[in-house]
Formats: sequence, C-alpha cells, structure tokens
Amino acid sequence: MLKINEGRQALVTTGPAYLDSVIASAVFDLDATIAASYGGTGTTWANLIAAPADGSAQSAYDFYTGNGSTGTTYPAFNGTAGSAAAYWSCDGGDFFALKSGANPAFLKNLQKTTGGTDYWIAMTYRHVEGSGEQRVLTTQTTATTIGLSMNITAAEQIQLRQRGDTSSVAATNTAVTLTGGANYIVIASFSLSGSNARFWVNSATANSVSLSPNTTVTDPPAAAAHIGSTCAQSGNFFNSGTRFYSIAMGNEYLDNTKAAAIIAHLEARHGRDYTP
Repeated sequence: MLKINEGRQALVTTGPAYLDSVIASAVFDLDATIAASYGGTGTTWANLIAAPADGSAQSAYDFYTGNGSTGTTYPAFNGTAGSAAAYWSCDGGDFFALKSGANPAFLKNLQKTTGGTDYWIAMTYRHVEGSGEQRVLTTQTTATTIGLSMNITAAEQIQLRQRGDTSSVAATNTAVTLTGGANYIVIASFSLSGSNARFWVNSATANSVSLSPNTTVTDPPAAAAHIGSTCAQSGNFFNSGTRFYSIAMGNEYLDNTKAAAIIAHLEARHGRDYTP
C-alpha cells in the first residue's frame, strides 16, 4: 500500500501512481483525472512528482488554471475529481501558466546549445481542428523570441520548435495528421547531442526527424512557461472544444521502450486505449 501526502490531497493506491514510477526522468506530471493534481476546485493544477528529476521542488512545476485570477482565462473542469473520465475543456482563450512565475533552470535551458539538455513531453487530449497554430507547451513570449515550444501546427501536425539568437528551427512530425474528435497520446523527445527529435502519436514506434538547434546560450524572456498559449497570453490557444487530460515532462531522450512505458501507464490511468 503506497501512501502519498505532500501537503496536498492524500492519495492511497495499491499500484503505481505517477509517471516517476515507470520513468525516473519525470520532472512534472499534471493530470485532470488524478485528485491529487486537481481536486475539483481552486486555481492550481498541481505537479504529482514529489522529487522532480531535475532537483527542483515539487511545487516549482505547479501551474495556474489560466492566469490564476481572471476567470475568462480558466479552462473548465469537467467530471468528478479523481475520475478517469475527468478533463479540462477549453473555449479558445484558455491556458495554464507556471504558478511560480519563474522558470526552473531545466525549462530556461531547454533551447540552449550550450547548457541545454535532452527532454521529453507527453500529453493526452482530444483534438479539435482549426486554422492556426496551437501552443502545447512553450517558453516563448512570441514566435520570434528566444525559447522552445511544442506546437500543433495549422496543418494539424505535432512540432518541436527552437528559436536561438537569430532564427527558429523546427522538426515537424509530418507522418501523422491529427483528426478532429479523436483522442491522442503524443510524446515528443529531443536529443541535444544527436540533433534529433522523436515523435510518438498514438503509437509505441517513433518517427525520427532531424532538429539542429540555432546557436544560443541566452535565457528565454522573463515570462514563465505556458501550456495552451504563448507566454504573453495573446494567442495560439487550444482550439475551442479541446479536451485536455494530462501533460508531463522529463529530462532524457526517450527510446521506444521508455515511450511504451509512458503510454501503458497513461492508458491504464485513463482507462483509454490510445494506441489501438
């Protein structure tokens, strides 16, 4: 019997609870279906990883629902806290913002060619098609400021983009075009030394795409990381009707075996087959 109580709502479970139980590199794990992450009320979407792999405090990766104070920016919580059927719904102007207001070193260094690191991002959601680019996770204030972002492109494909001192470079998973109304598990991972990205979209087999970052050792702008919008909160929101289940991140370059472990864990957690 595992008992977890880090000053938050207690969770008692008889099996693996969070992603660090299957992958040691997990830095944060946010999930609408876990009551310890969101208990149904309030403006905090809490990190489930008690000891993030980058050495940060657990709360360093708590996110606000919206900006934490303006209701029109809040995604709506649907369902019962702790239910596998729970989700956030977005209306085209909703997002999540890092609660501390300051990126931990791991996030600040992601786009750097010296001082950067490998990473992975995993999300589960229901896709809604639209006409513009949507930000999944970003440290950029705009598309022309230094930082990193994971995006859903206007062509309905998953992309990693890095902007350095002079320009942006991107790796886009053109192998899969997302379909409106479908549930997805999406994992993207980047190797700094290998200048390569891997993508898993409803599959445990990666698609590899070259990604050679543009030179920079500069921190991104002061604005903290956002999920579902630019850091300036001015656009690139999730499309209206999007259902967002979970997002997690870690500090290594994944292979198929580790991606499969993440997929299996989230499928069991959500009671949903993302990779039929």
